[in-house]
Amino acid sequence: VLHFQRMKVILLILLLASSAGAGVVTYERVTETILRESGGNPRAVGLAGEVGLGQIKPVAVRDLREHFGWTVTEKDRWCPRLNRVMTEGFLVLTEKRLAKRLKRPPTWREVEAAYINGVDGYFRNFRHGLADVTERVVPRMGTKGT
Repeated sequence: VLHFQRMKVILLILLLASSAGAGVVTYERVTETILRESGGNPRAVGLAGEVGLGQIKPVAVRDLREHFGWTVTEKDRWCPRLNRVMTEGFLVLTEKRLAKRLKRPPTWREVEAAYINGVDGYFRNFRHGLADVTERVVPRMGTKGT
């Protein structure tokens, strides 16, 4: 419980900082991401090992630990509350990384595409413009948990 509360405080600070800088990650966008990724199913498992509401991969857990100093583990992805916090945190981190590479604030659609494809994948796949990302990838739910 203390672990979860510490993560929520850090995330609140991140979200406040993001909204102060006109960031695009909001509570509603996180909910939208969860519905797109897992259909709201906390037990969803993707084909590449993504888990839970936000379909968090092990590499995202490592990124959250390294970048924010969180003490999350791969097992924490199975807890719906922690998975939502990790989804929020990873969206904020994705927005930050994308802004640095674009040298401007990204749009929500750009953050969404980078969340789905990874920041490097975003630049590899969408270098010449952003196609209709959500149409190309929906549904994102894995077959094991759905």
